[in-house]
Amino acid sequence: MMSEDSSAAGTDNCPPMLEESDYESWNLDSDDDSVHKDYTIPYDQYLATKESQDVPTEASPIPPTAAYMLQTLIELTTQVEGHRKVNQKQALVNATLSVELDQ
Repeated sequence: MMSEDSSAAGTDNCPPMLEESDYESWNLDSDDDSVHKDYTIPYDQYLATKESQDVPTEASPIPPTAAYMLQTLIELTTQVEGHRKVNQKQALVNATLSVELDQ
C-alpha cells in the first residue's frame, strides 16, 4: 500500500494527469481565442489606417513673409540688446558724475 501512495504522490517525476472535468474547463477557456479574432483586422485595412495617421517628418517650408518677419525680429532683438548695454554704461557714468558733483 505504501508503494501505491508514493506513486500517486508523483515521486516518479511525472506530472499528474488532468481529470476529465479539468480538461473540459480548460477547453472552455479556449473560447477566449474567438474574442481576439473579433478584434483582428486584415493587413490591408491596417495599412490604409496607418497611412492616414502618419505624420510627415519633413519640416514644412516657411512662407517668405514669415521668414522676413523672423529675420526682422532677430535684427530688432540684436539692436535692443545693444541699446541696453549703452544705457547701462551711461547709467554708470551718470552715477560717477553725480558722486563727483556732490563732493
